[in-house]
Amino acid sequence: LRDGLAVDLVVLDQNMPGMSGVEALRELRTSHPDLPVILSSGRVDREVEGALSSYASVWLLKKPFDFAELKAIVRTACP
Repeated sequence: LRDGLAVDLVVLDQNMPGMSGVEALRELRTSHPDLPVILSSGRVDREVEGALSSYASVWLLKKPFDFAELKAIVRTACP
């Protein structure tokens, strides 16, 4: 994204190596405030809840999920 890659949607996992999904979301919002983001997590803690309430265009995809759930949330995030 920093190099100008155009994307319609970002999918983040809360448990990523080196940086949590919420940390990545915070960084992403500095340069792309309106880009739709799906945050996937098996556990919704205060950090995740805070991100969902603090940032626009962020959807939670709770694990475990199936393809139908993923498809539905992508359609919601990118109509």
